[in-house]
Parts: sequence; structure tokens; C-alpha cells
Amino acid sequence: MQIAKLQKLCKSLGGDLIALSREQYDSKHNKTFYECPFARGRLGLDFTKKKVLYADEPVWTEIVHEMGHVFARKKAPPFTKEWSFLGVGVRGVLVPGRRS
Repeated sequence: MQIAKLQKLCKSLGGDLIALSREQYDSKHNKTFYECPFARGRLGLDFTKKKVLYADEPVWTEIVHEMGHVFARKKAPPFTKEWSFLGVGVRGVLVPGRRS
């Protein structure tokens, strides 16, 4: 999947996918910026502005995951129960019927 297609999709949803220099990315840390802890490179999002930001070579699957946080969730990443999405609790224990 091409990054340009993902950027177009982000824009159509009222947000954006933005490439930054490492210096620009590192200066973005603030109260509305969330860095992706499991990304291979510098990847994060500004939840309130609906922007996915990256500085290193982007991995499209990681970008799609972050787009889910930005466009499909009502709460910022720290306040969602991401691990409960498929009925898995915080400790990885299956909890039937539980959803975030």
C-alpha cells in the first residue's frame, strides 16, 4: 500500500498523514501528541488534530493501526482499552463478550 493513498484517506476523513524531519518530530511532544510505543521508527499521532505523524521510513500497517486510533475511536490512546478489542483483558486473559 502506498503512503500517498493513506494520506489521501486521512484527508478524506478530516485529518492528515504528515512526514516530518526527526527534529520536527522530536519537538512535537506535548499533551495532545502520543508516540506509538511499538512502532519500528518514529510514529505518533496528534489525537485532537487528527494527524498521524512519522519521521522514519513509514510502515503502512503501523500507520493503518494509528489511523484506527485517530478516526475510529472517541478517546485518545491512553484512555482506550485497546487490549480488550477482541475480548482480551489487560493481562492477555480472554474475557468473553468484553469490548472497549
